[in-house]
Amino acid sequence: MLGDHTRETGKQLSYWTDPKITGFMGGLPIEKDGAVIGGVGISGLSESDDEALAKQVLSQFSLTSD
Repeated sequence: MLGDHTRETGKQLSYWTDPKITGFMGGLPIEKDGAVIGGVGISGLSESDDEALAKQVLSQFSLTSD
């Protein structure tokens, strides 16, 4: 993952991307009836666990991220 590589190399995330965009997992758009209505972000666990928890949160409210 980009976040892991960033930590390992000590380079800033903006080295690879736009500084306004993050490459870390855990953030998902919230979609309802085909429209993006917001977003959810989870941080503090591993990146894959953050994303899995974000998906669980969305499913509890019958929302999707895709």
